[in-house]
Amino acid sequence: MIITMKYNDSALDEVSPMTLPTSEVRSARTVPVSLAQGLLYGGRGREIRNLLLALGFLSPSLLVFLVFVFIPLLRSVQLSMHATNPIGQMRDFVGLEQYQRLITDPDFYNSIRVSVTFAFYAVSLTVLLSLGLALLGNIRIRGIAVFRTIFSSTIAVSGATASLIFLLLFNLSIGIFNYILDLLYLPRVPWLTDPVWALFSVSMVTIWLALGLNTIIMLAGMQGIPDELYEAARIDGAGFWEQFRHVT
Repeated sequence: MIITMKYNDSALDEVSPMTLPTSEVRSARTVPVSLAQGLLYGGRGREIRNLLLALGFLSPSLLVFLVFVFIPLLRSVQLSMHATNPIGQMRDFVGLEQYQRLITDPDFYNSIRVSVTFAFYAVSLTVLLSLGLALLGNIRIRGIAVFRTIFSSTIAVSGATASLIFLLLFNLSIGIFNYILDLLYLPRVPWLTDPVWALFSVSMVTIWLALGLNTIIMLAGMQGIPDELYEAARIDGAGFWEQFRHVT
């Protein structure tokens, strides 16, 4: 009797070792293992090719990051551990002495406090104002496109241009803000010279610059929500706040 299912593992288990020649049994059990190894190494090859392709696409960004971020960071650490002359050339190695002097300086902790306060004002107010403008921009009424264009126009203004604009607006003598205060018979405000008002002024400029982009991002997310969800919420009796909280 001739057995034809010699590549089936279950059939090989049922056949006595004396039924088939040793060479056929070895070849029957070797073929599936070789196929599995081929598939395994082939999959690894594809993964390596995909990794190299991804690194090729990322290489320009990685190069820019290396030149403009990583190398200057290492250079800053190196300079911080050396004493320098007035033109910035390294002279003597001082180790962590400058860091020790930094953490004992009260101005350092004051700068941290001001930075945290600035971040709180800028981030929180930017998110709240952008969310409010996005909700208004999501209303479907005639002329809403003009409104969206107005609040997104800050994207086209660079930081340097905005600094010059607000420098004139906050000017103590010829600034428009102090001119309005004069019309209201109110005292002029030192927007850029007083520490408290300077923090407020810088925060306001930062918020104005970031308002357009953040509003567009939030508006794009809101417009991606299907209208059926709002309709179902209204049918269930949900008001504006419930729709905003559970749907938006």
